Amino acid sequence: MLEIQCREKAAGYFQRLMLGIRSVPRGELERLAADAETRGLISIADHEDLLLVDLVARGRLHDRGVDAYLLAEISSIVDSTDVDRVSRRAKTLARLGDLPVVAAVAGHEITPEAGREAARQGIWRVLDGRLVPPDRPPAPAS
Repeated sequence: MLEIQCREKAAGYFQRLMLGIRSVPRGELERLAADAETRGLISIADHEDLLLVDLVARGRLHDRGVDAYLLAEISSIVDSTDVDRVSRRAKTLARLGDLPVVAAVAGHEITPEAGREAARQGIWRVLDGRLVPPDRPPAPAS
């Protein structure tokens, strides 16, 4: 249910990061990945892995005014595995080369280790519906 909620409310959750957020249809992501695999930019394993991402969207970055992809992994309790997974998948999508990629994790809470790793890797967090930049600690739950 959390994945569905995040997909449906992505524009609200990520509005402070991007304008005009819209979901990227799975078919479009598959075409991008297939083309990249054909051109030798990614392996078949990378292709398969990329298609398993929980959320893919596009929008215009507030700070740079350029279009970008947003990739997010969604889990009730975000752990280091989620952070590593979104980081890996964002790097794969970035190798396709047409747009910058922003990585995020979303959930009700995040483990301390995952929070530190997300900050270290520049990964945004959505915790209980609040967007947290990579360089800031999450606000206490109210």
